[in-house]
Amino acid sequence: LLRLDGGDPSRWIKVAPAPRPYPAWIGATIDLEANGVRQTRVVLSGGSYESQSCLRPSFAIPAGCTSATVTVTLPGRRPRIFEDVPGGSTLRIDVPAPD
Repeated sequence: LLRLDGGDPSRWIKVAPAPRPYPAWIGATIDLEANGVRQTRVVLSGGSYESQSCLRPSFAIPAGCTSATVTVTLPGRRPRIFEDVPGGSTLRIDVPAPD
């Protein structure tokens, strides 16, 4: 069992689909900006043979920063901007169910 108990949990922001990762979540681009530092993650469906990439990207926020701006763009949809997302939280994004 590998367990990481160290570090400051308020320096991380996670982004997760809600209520579950529908196919529309695959290909989503997630940008986080805090203190002028920008990070980008793209949600992919797989990493290698019989595996899958993480569907809940995590971002580290700079020291001394308590919140960040997160922009989520689902494939074929307009970007959604979430401001003042606090560190140590999980931002849950409503993802449309398949038709």
